[in-house]
Amino acid sequence: MLRGILARAATAAAARGAAAAPVDRVAAQRASALLFPAMASPFAATARRWLATEAPAAQESPDQPTAPQADKPPASGKPGREQRGSGGGRPRGKSDDGNRDAARAAGKPPGDRVPNSRPELLRRVLHIRRVARVNSGGKIRSVSALVIVGDQNGSAGYGMGRATDSGAAVRKAFAQAEKNMVFFERLDKRTIFSDIDHTYHKTNLKLRMARPGYGLVVNNHVHEVCRCIGITDLGGKVYGSLNPLNVIKGTFSALASQRSPADLARLRGKKVVDIQMAYYGAKV
Repeated sequence: MLRGILARAATAAAARGAAAAPVDRVAAQRASALLFPAMASPFAATARRWLATEAPAAQESPDQPTAPQADKPPASGKPGREQRGSGGGRPRGKSDDGNRDAARAAGKPPGDRVPNSRPELLRRVLHIRRVARVNSGGKIRSVSALVIVGDQNGSAGYGMGRATDSGAAVRKAFAQAEKNMVFFERLDKRTIFSDIDHTYHKTNLKLRMARPGYGLVVNNHVHEVCRCIGITDLGGKVYGSLNPLNVIKGTFSALASQRSPADLARLRGKKVVDIQMAYYGAKV
């Protein structure tokens, strides 16, 4: 029906001439608004106006040459295979190992890294226990760790750490042990200079020097201390309190109290060589 009305309006407009065309166009629009109310909305009017004016201009002529488009990178933003091969990014099969080797040969650290001059330390966790601190609000529970570190070349240290979990307690203990490292003299870099009887509070330690190849026949905590220091031949017993902290502190105190040939020579007014030959039969 709409098509018929529009066709009759167009025929009448053509017959009456250009002067009557606007009147017929208005009549056609009123008729379409009565039949289809949605066609009279502002959106529909804007769409008809765009289709009549801007749409033909936006269409591209078929005989007009198109400008060549530059190669666009992939949508992901990463260089494609062709770009990587033509110089984008690092070429495959090549690395900076050659530069690192050259830097090492020249005595310089590769890049901005600082060389680690500290020797590798032997780290041992000796004892972990759960403790509690009581206050007005109740018990505050935490974990206490006892550890020991050493370079196996005469230096060792012990430390204790306390935290809410065992991992943090062990890290604190290792940091403290590295700060508390001390050096101990050894006979032939394997055993102590003489037998030691030492008492630390209620712990009594008896350490005996041993021949080469004897091994470590001592308390388990003293065994770990000797491993970190670098003592390989030692015998001994622990009497009295076997508290791990007392045993560790007593062992460090006993090893620090021993006298070296240089100390004996200074006390007796003799040469170190004479003391070494008299007590040990060879140079220390």
